[in-house]
Amino acid sequence: MDEYTLMTSQKNEILELIRGTTLDPFNFKWSDEDSKFLVEDNRFVIVSKLSYEDSPYYFIFDLSNQGHYSLFSPGEDRPHDRQNPGSWLIQKGFVMQWLGYLEREMRQPDLWDDIVKQKIAYDQKVSPDTANEPFLVSQAEQIAEGIEKIREYLLDAFQDDSSSKELINEKLDYLIDGSKRQGRIDWFHTCMGVLGGIATALAMSPDQTKNMWVLLKSAVSGILKLLPL
Repeated sequence: MDEYTLMTSQKNEILELIRGTTLDPFNFKWSDEDSKFLVEDNRFVIVSKLSYEDSPYYFIFDLSNQGHYSLFSPGEDRPHDRQNPGSWLIQKGFVMQWLGYLEREMRQPDLWDDIVKQKIAYDQKVSPDTANEPFLVSQAEQIAEGIEKIREYLLDAFQDDSSSKELINEKLDYLIDGSKRQGRIDWFHTCMGVLGGIATALAMSPDQTKNMWVLLKSAVSGILKLLPL
């Protein structure tokens, strides 16, 4: 089987391009790949593939009858893309573009994954034998103290953001006021929505969200029986 893999000099040129980015060269790995286009003696020839470890991303230095051909992931606005540069010089230009797309994807947090991890907030339920009656004065005071601990935690975590502070104070004041006038089940449902909304609006990390729920559970301890998740 014929090989049309990159020469050492060409691989060295690619390394220099990688070094011009924030990506770690040690995370790249060379391998061989069957050409998607070029066939000799009824067999596909071997070309070079550069992969980024622990990710689905790659760049294949393929060949076609028109010369150099590029297949890569990620693309500019799609998961997979292909270009027909023809020359090695133009193909290096596509490698530079690909490295930019790769940097973009590798530094992006998966916000949807964070939302899934925060789902515990929305799934928490009160025991069905809980009566939807008002809190006693002492219970409302305990809840208010617990909400103040949540406020202290959040304001410390977002102390450099004035708009976040305003949102935190407004929402938590609403919860404290609600504990004095709502039935306990109604209040808890409101609380789930308010705290979940805060977590989403502030793009809180899973750890920050978890810490907030721990404080809430402490606030309602002995007052509301929460079902296990």
